[in-house]
Formats: sequence, C-alpha cells, structure tokens
Amino acid sequence: MHITAYGATGKPIHFSRHWKSKALSKSDLRLWFLLMTRISTLRQQDLAVQRVVKMPTSDKERRLKEVARYVDNLLFVDVPLAISAEESQYIYCGVYLISDFLTPEDVPSTLLPCQDSLANQVEGWSAGSEFSVAVRQLKLGQQAICVAVACPSGTLRDDVFIGFPKK
Repeated sequence: MHITAYGATGKPIHFSRHWKSKALSKSDLRLWFLLMTRISTLRQQDLAVQRVVKMPTSDKERRLKEVARYVDNLLFVDVPLAISAEESQYIYCGVYLISDFLTPEDVPSTLLPCQDSLANQVEGWSAGSEFSVAVRQLKLGQQAICVAVACPSGTLRDDVFIGFPKK
C-alpha cells in the first residue's frame, strides 16, 4: 500500500509501504488504519490539495482514464455519530477489513484502540476511557469494510493523525 499525506504547509509526508492489516483477536476484523481529524478541519473541506505531476504526453490518455475510473469508484457513506460533534473537538475513526458483513452480535465492543500511545496524539487522552462508537459496514467491490467512528474527549494535537498497524 502507498499513501501520501500533506502537512499544514502543503509539504508531502510519505508513509512507509511496509505495513499490513492487523487482525483483532476473536473476530473477523483486520485493522486497516486509524484516522483522527479535527472537526474544524472537516468543516473547511472547501480547501483543495493539488499536486502537479509531470506526465509524458504519450501516456496522457491512459492516466486520465485511470483518474476518471478512480473518481467513478468513490463512495460516500454517512456514519451517524452517537453524540453531537459540537460536544467534541475531533473525530476518531477506525477502518477495518472484513471477509463479510458482521452481525450485531459479532461486532466487538472495543473497536477503537484506546492505548496509552494515543496520548501522544490527543491532549487529555485517558487510556481505557469509554465513549460511544458508531459502526457502519459497506462493500467495495469484493471487499467488505467496517468503519467505526467516535468523538472522544480531549484535544487533537495536529489537524489530522493517520495511524497504520506495524508489521
């Protein structure tokens, strides 16, 4: 997998390509990545990040078709939050790969990791704290995905945090 994020200055941040999903014990869920985003950042989505990439004219048609195919495959999904976003400063999201949709009984009660290491990302983080989590499952082609979203207490240190399981 490959991902490029952008800092507040617009400078690209390249993530290592050496991660893989992490299986949750006693479940079919495999953690793909975690995302924490300030709500104010989400509300200012009219800002666009652009990259100018030189491309050979001989490959232009193929690349434009690939971008169009990508755009056609975008899927927007609403995940209703258990609490009002106005009560929290950020949104915490976990994205999991699953082989098929889970029944409500099969969804683990602790979908979002709450370990001490997240204190580096959130001021006022309390390891082991409890908060309501909204869950949504969707299918992208042959792959089923489970999205868990919450609005825990505390203040996110950066505008956006993306965490990936380590090898």
